[in-house]
Amino acid sequence: MIQEPMPADPNAIRTNLLTTFDYFSTNNPLIWFKRTPTITRMESDVPFSLFNVIFDYKKSDQTDVVAEIMAITESYHERGMKCLWYTYSHDLDPAVIEALKSNGYVHTGKMAGMSLSLENGKFQIEEVPGLKIHTVHNEQEFDLFRQTFIAEYGLSEELEASVVRIFADDPDGKAEYYVAYLDDTAVGTLMTYGEGDVKGIYTVATLKAFRSRGIGSALVSRALCDMQTAGVKQAILQANAMGQRIYYKLGFKEELIIDFYSA
Repeated sequence: MIQEPMPADPNAIRTNLLTTFDYFSTNNPLIWFKRTPTITRMESDVPFSLFNVIFDYKKSDQTDVVAEIMAITESYHERGMKCLWYTYSHDLDPAVIEALKSNGYVHTGKMAGMSLSLENGKFQIEEVPGLKIHTVHNEQEFDLFRQTFIAEYGLSEELEASVVRIFADDPDGKAEYYVAYLDDTAVGTLMTYGEGDVKGIYTVATLKAFRSRGIGSALVSRALCDMQTAGVKQAILQANAMGQRIYYKLGFKEELIIDFYSA
């Protein structure tokens, strides 16, 4: 009897996103990750957009949604921070969108939430001449991962030091870090996070000077092979327009759109 693959679930993408950023917050004392029945948010005094985010919000029937979003936004502005707000195409509330606009939020970008079943077929690691991919196991390798990932962002030294603290060894084994080396030079990074049937792929980055050589695809295919070996049934990720081309070729499908609003 052929086993049917695990059905794609857009909520699994959102859930893994939230648990991953919760994990990041535990590594960095400058970040506070908060959950209530109506809102999941990240706050920080570090002026970095991904540290000051409303990841999930559910209005109640008794809520003045415009007033509540105003109060939430002001809590960020009082600390001198902008607020980034996520919405999800599979669970969209038009009243929330209108309330965001009423509070001065503007649409600043979007990503595709994508998934891939790992239950059928075997994945092969894509070969790139001279490329080696290793998992991270000690602090020296973590430093190399951090330096490679952050190299593209052009952040100030102070901000860079705050950002890279989110990457740390996970004693529970839910996080796995990868570094790609081309002729012994670190040129790319990838991280996976999750447990059970679903695992997410994050921090896929290739240094600009080494792009268009298949390094990103090789990193992702290596992670997929490792997931499949570990019994993971579904891989998920979030991708911008440039990354989507790579992931479509690997078999990923778009399950939802995540829109960003900023104020």
